Amino acid sequence: MQIVYLSNRPQVMRETWQHVRHFMPWIDRALIVAPAARHGEFDAWVDPTEITLFSDEEVSGATSSTLGVLDHVRRNVRLRRALIGSGATDDVFLLSDDDYRPMRPVDESFFTDGTRDIGYFSYELGEWPGYETPFDEAQHVTHDALAFLGLPHLAYGAHMPQIMRRDLWAEAFELFETVSDDDMVCEWALYFNVAQARHPERFDAPRPFEVMGWPQYGAEWPWWVRPPRWTFENFYPDMYEPGHLFDGLTTGLDTASVGVSLSVIVPVALPSPIVALTGVFSVTMKSSLPS
Repeated sequence: MQIVYLSNRPQVMRETWQHVRHFMPWIDRALIVAPAARHGEFDAWVDPTEITLFSDEEVSGATSSTLGVLDHVRRNVRLRRALIGSGATDDVFLLSDDDYRPMRPVDESFFTDGTRDIGYFSYELGEWPGYETPFDEAQHVTHDALAFLGLPHLAYGAHMPQIMRRDLWAEAFELFETVSDDDMVCEWALYFNVAQARHPERFDAPRPFEVMGWPQYGAEWPWWVRPPRWTFENFYPDMYEPGHLFDGLTTGLDTASVGVSLSVIVPVALPSPIVALTGVFSVTMKSSLPS
């Protein structure tokens, strides 16, 4: 299966691809969209038999300066809409970001049985607590659009790969265009709420997200739904710097410890004053489990 990325961080993307190929070997191809100015750094490690590289400018038809003035939500949505609309992706693919890394083996059945797909949610859009960033704005705008259309409004921007089908993606955005001409939208939430409501026979029930590092720090906001286990890491490079939570752990794929079973690593329920330390307990378990 194909996986689709936007990235402007060649080395972060390289490490993520190594994780994906190891833990998700059924993902055998990637399509990466990156700024043309960074292609030389990607070319240094990209295997063209596995990875197809496109430029932001080629995909969007816009200059780098035009894209550069967009906030990250509008830029990402513009690029993804143009890419998927061009037919460059497979009919069925995983949509991801360059910092969504599997932490354990993940089978294709995690996302689909071939007929019915599974979406993973992390919040209810109407209760999203943030009002500071473009991501926050997108959650609220998407909630209002979906509510106006009489559709469910769970938050699927869960910072993990999600399965997408090109026909359903097109249908979701065609509907969105009836209420907005802007790219300020959470494409993950738009896709799943529209597609599940219109084609329930093509989906299993939504499931809670399984992500360590969303939010980055446990006390940033209260979980609306608790992850049942850690399957993906929302990777933050600064978390591995000296003095930070994962200080001393490698950011790359550690082949000496990949046999460790992560199925027992689950979020630890702690009293609110120390909820920010949840990750410490998970990391301690991760580093000390026998192989």
